[in-house]
Amino acid sequence: MVGISYDNVIYKTVKNAIIAQANAAGFVKAEGGVIDEITNIVCSYMMSISVGCKQYSELAGRSTSNSFDLISALTDNGCELIKLKEYMLKNPSVKSIKVPTITTLPSEHVIKVGEERSLPSHIPSFLPRFPNPHTYVSTEITSDFETSYAKARELQAQNKRNAENSLFRYALSTHDSYCLFRSLHETVKDKAKSELEKQEAELQAKRARYSDNVSDMFELKETTNSIVRKTIPDYYFVLKPFPVTNPTMLALCDDQEDESHSTMDDQMDESKLTDGVEISLDDMLSPDSTMSDDI
Repeated sequence: MVGISYDNVIYKTVKNAIIAQANAAGFVKAEGGVIDEITNIVCSYMMSISVGCKQYSELAGRSTSNSFDLISALTDNGCELIKLKEYMLKNPSVKSIKVPTITTLPSEHVIKVGEERSLPSHIPSFLPRFPNPHTYVSTEITSDFETSYAKARELQAQNKRNAENSLFRYALSTHDSYCLFRSLHETVKDKAKSELEKQEAELQAKRARYSDNVSDMFELKETTNSIVRKTIPDYYFVLKPFPVTNPTMLALCDDQEDESHSTMDDQMDESKLTDGVEISLDDMLSPDSTMSDDI
């Protein structure tokens, strides 16, 4: 019976038990919805008792539940043992229900590394055994990173190449360029245009079919240039020279700007020297000042 869930088998078994109990109580007919509702209530009640048993067993440090856990779980759910015993004595016995057999699937072989460790004497035998040793035994951590001079220079050169390639790609995307292989460029460009036209036709068909409910506002659309860049390598392209309308005027403007910057720097230096000090020419040329200097 491969593929049958345990939950389905338990549900059907509980349902058959409820039907048998209803027949024993004198009911001849019942609606299917009522039986299903009672089955759900009973399954929920049994699940609550099972969870309570598990919690009590885990609280006591055990992996399996015993009768004391069951008594505590029944008490928590409002069922007293005395009343349960009286109910079982008063009600007639119901004929046995055939419980379907479930063939368990063979468990997969677990890979084990190392030898299993036996439990120490101070740990009870009913507790679960230790896991595989390789899951918790500490191992030495080694670093494979090389710190040699050659490795550092190689990494530096690789980073430099990556930076240059990124800068070149950015320049290709923002400035005019031309391909060294014009025939290849034209062929790829024509294919890209036809592909874009095909995609646009499919998108229009989707919009017409689904009444403009196609959510393509967050999709980054392809362009002819992007498809060409993906197909043709970057080193097939060369940047065009940047045109200058009046190079002479540009050169003169640069010189004037340099001179203006130099004069401004000189003025700033002089202002720093005389900042906060009042100097008079008469004081500098007076005999007292010269005498004081000689002294």
